[in-house]
Amino acid sequence: MRIAMEPKQAAHKIKHWYLMHSRVIEFQINGGEPFTLFEKLTVEKQTAITKQINFNSKEIPILVLTINTSTYVVNTNERFIKITSKNIESVYYEEFETIVFYQSIHSKIEKMSPTKLVDIGLKKTDGDMVFWKIPAGEFYHFWDVARRVDTIRIINDK
Repeated sequence: MRIAMEPKQAAHKIKHWYLMHSRVIEFQINGGEPFTLFEKLTVEKQTAITKQINFNSKEIPILVLTINTSTYVVNTNERFIKITSKNIESVYYEEFETIVFYQSIHSKIEKMSPTKLVDIGLKKTDGDMVFWKIPAGEFYHFWDVARRVDTIRIINDK
């Protein structure tokens, strides 16, 4: 079931899911974590990332998953955005159905190196899949937030 929310409400909800899953209080986050709050990144890193994204008027960056030095997944209040040195790819929450991963990886993921990249699929409501690689060490953190965003629908003032 999708819940209609104002942009700031959606941002607050995603941040809450992140903090709840991480079992930390916001002041314990320093921005150096591989999956972290966007607002805790250095101003230089925030600027470098935001320069690459064409945000919508009420879009708010909330979380950043660092894949490597030039590849990130940004969770905003509206979409997942994967940034690489070559392109940018987005999946809006309104078109997002679920996160998919290989069951065979699930049982092995805790034994993998935290930096080993694993495949995830973002299944869209039209049946299309977008496949991305994320670090095994952040898989459960990312999955726990990502699996919930299908409930968000932003109220657009028109």
